[in-house]
Order: sequence, then C-alpha cells, then structure tokens
Amino acid sequence: MQSTETIGHFFSILGLPILIIGWYMFLRLCWEMVGRQISRIFSLGYFIILFLWFLIYGALLFLINKFEISNPETLTAIFLYPYLIFQILVMITGVSHLLLNAGKVGNTHQRNYIIVFGLINLVIYLTFVILYYETQYLPTLLPAVILVFFGANLPPALYLFIYLKKHYIPPPVAKDLNEAMKQFAEKYEISKREEEVIQKICEGKSNKEISEALFISLQTVKDHIYRIFIKTGVKNRIQLTNLIRTF
Repeated sequence: MQSTETIGHFFSILGLPILIIGWYMFLRLCWEMVGRQISRIFSLGYFIILFLWFLIYGALLFLINKFEISNPETLTAIFLYPYLIFQILVMITGVSHLLLNAGKVGNTHQRNYIIVFGLINLVIYLTFVILYYETQYLPTLLPAVILVFFGANLPPALYLFIYLKKHYIPPPVAKDLNEAMKQFAEKYEISKREEEVIQKICEGKSNKEISEALFISLQTVKDHIYRIFIKTGVKNRIQLTNLIRTF
C-alpha cells in the first residue's frame, strides 16, 4: 500500500512543472487579451514562488516516505490545500485583471467577449476547486471532479472558437489595400457604399460601429453585408477578408 502511495505522489510531483506552466500561460492570456504584457518582475516572482513550492513539495514527499506518514489529515494539509490555494489565487488574479481592464478595450464585441470569457473560467474552476475539496468528505463526488477537471477547458475553448469564427479578422497583407479593394470591387460589381462597408469590416468594426461611422442605420449595414455576401459567394466576414487578400 505504501509503495502504491509513493508511486502516486511521484507522478504528482512530475506533473507539477506542467501545472505551473499551465497557470502561467493562463495568466499571460488574461494579460494579452486586454492588450498588455506580463512584466518581467511579475514573471520572475511567479516562477520563484512556484519553484520554491516545487522544492518544498519534493522535500515533504521524501520525508513522508522516510517516516511512513499515512495520516489522511496530514497528507491533505501537505498536498491538497496548497494546490487549492494556488489554483484560487491564479484564477482570481487572471479573471480580476480581465474584468478590471476589459473597459479599456475599444471594440464592443471584444469587451463583451473578454468579460464572458473571464466569468466562464471563474465559474468552472471555482466549481472544480469546491468539488475537489469536498471529495475528502464525499468520495462519491470523485467522478464529477474528474469530469470537471478534464472538461474545464472545453467551454472556454468552444466560446473562443465561436467568437473568432464570427469576429476575427486576419491581419492585412503587406500590399496596397486600396488597390486590392479597387480590383475586388470591379470584379464583383461592388457599389461605393458597399466598398465603404467592406473597408470597415477589414478594420474589424462591428455592425453597430460601421453604422455609426458611416451614419447609416444598423439594418442598412446588415442589408449591405447581405448583398456583399451574395455577390461574392462568401458566408462570413473571415471568408470575405480572405477573399480580398487574394487580390
């Protein structure tokens, strides 16, 4: 039994570096989504603290095996609580940074996406932490914990995919966009107003922002976009932008 527990703790310590890097990448994503970069001081402090935790974890594992400690409460205090504390700190730090800085993002769609993305992560991971903590009292919750653990990244990733599919605009190619638009408009018989709408789409503007920029109604913008899609045979903004990039 002792050897089995030793193997289990050994594999858990092997997974710690991956966990530490995963937490850091989540924090980095939270910073970059609002147009910022994690400072070197923050990164250095993060890895120093987590590296010390890694060393302490290994030292405690050695002592547990040496003195054959098997008290559940002791093991929980050593292995479970630090993990839950770091998980909560990372999640709160990342999500709070998203929510506090989302208002500084100019695009309305991006701002709304950032807020929803942060809340989805907060709900999922706090649910996981609560279930994980409760398994020590209710072992029957273990299947739910495993399900949440392996599926935790699915809802945020799915939401990200849906958002990018609707709103992501590829960066412009290194060429004269005006010349490309001229050739594009001639080939597909695009009107001057439709050309202006396409220009705004290429800038990543939402329908509402296009409406405000061109001083036309939101429904008129939608009508123009519908006719543009019909003329060009595309189904969404990404396909339209990619088509322009071929000219």
